[in-house]
Amino acid sequence: MKQLWALIKKEFLQIRRDPRTLGIVLFAPVVMLLLYGYAINFDIHHIAIIVCDQDGSQESREFIKGFSSSEYFDVSGYDLNPEHLIGYLDAGKARGILWIPRGFSRKLAAGTGSDIFFGLDGADANTATISLGYFSKYVQAYSTNIIIKRLAQSGRTALSGNLIPFQIEQRVWYNPELKSSHFIVPGLISTLLMMVVALLTGMAVTNEKERNTFEQLAVSPIKPWQLILGKIIPYAIVSFLGVLLIIPAGIFWFGVPLQGSSLILCVFILVFLIAVLGIGLFFSTIAKTQQQAMFMIIPATTLPAILLSGFVFPIESMPLFLQLITYLIPARFFLIALRGIFLKGVGLEILWPQALILLIFSTVLMTAAALKFKKRLD
Repeated sequence: MKQLWALIKKEFLQIRRDPRTLGIVLFAPVVMLLLYGYAINFDIHHIAIIVCDQDGSQESREFIKGFSSSEYFDVSGYDLNPEHLIGYLDAGKARGILWIPRGFSRKLAAGTGSDIFFGLDGADANTATISLGYFSKYVQAYSTNIIIKRLAQSGRTALSGNLIPFQIEQRVWYNPELKSSHFIVPGLISTLLMMVVALLTGMAVTNEKERNTFEQLAVSPIKPWQLILGKIIPYAIVSFLGVLLIIPAGIFWFGVPLQGSSLILCVFILVFLIAVLGIGLFFSTIAKTQQQAMFMIIPATTLPAILLSGFVFPIESMPLFLQLITYLIPARFFLIALRGIFLKGVGLEILWPQALILLIFSTVLMTAAALKFKKRLD
């Protein structure tokens, strides 16, 4: 144990003498969380709209006023010629166009309904889809208000007759305000841990090779398992301290609620860190230089954590063969646990399958890395 402690102490001294490594582990994830937390945002606000109001009535102006008074749409200009509208989209001067033809107020008064044209630039499919949802919601609320006013004018209540046969109550659990940050931040924590920790571990070991100190450790009387633990434990501790900086940033800066147990969260983080450290250690035994380690680890960790974990794209929407591949991504199960603990407040009674799978991942990856590491030392 004295040899193991000496190696751990040596690794901590090396980390302390290299402020870049310490900065990467402790502060880089926090900085990246803040940057990506703002950059990756599925909430759409202030969409520039060009309006063509050919009716020019009080009703059409009220419709436009209510439409533009929300935080979602901004009327950036008017044009009375509907043939010019598409040109604004072509030039990128607007994201959408609203055309209210003549006869809008007259048809509303007659109760026959009116035509409204709303067009969007579909080059950004996500923005277009969300914008259509916003517009549909506004039109639905506008139509409901008209019906209620007419019922009131006729001396009837909103629930009388067959005009409104039922009422719909909509409710969203766990994220009632549908804030993107509540969805994004747990995914960023998973992705950043998988990227930074694995990369740092792999490059730390390959750095020993480049400086020819790895061979000196290999011929020393220290046992292989002690060498592996001596390499893993310091980076596990430092990485865990880095996580303790990320979590408060997500809670207090982005307002992501921590509904569940902090202890269970720490257990999941620790198990996930062991799996990620195993990945970094495994690739470090293959790579000969830090550059090779970087080129191996980034595609094996960052891209799957972003694309195949359910962070950005729903797994249910993927082709079947990709859905099967996602079962090989530890970040998938860690992300389920993170969102469950943060947003739902559930514990091991619900998340035990994820805990078991992550424990299996940690055991298999660390064992594979240890065997590969030992084989290289022999």
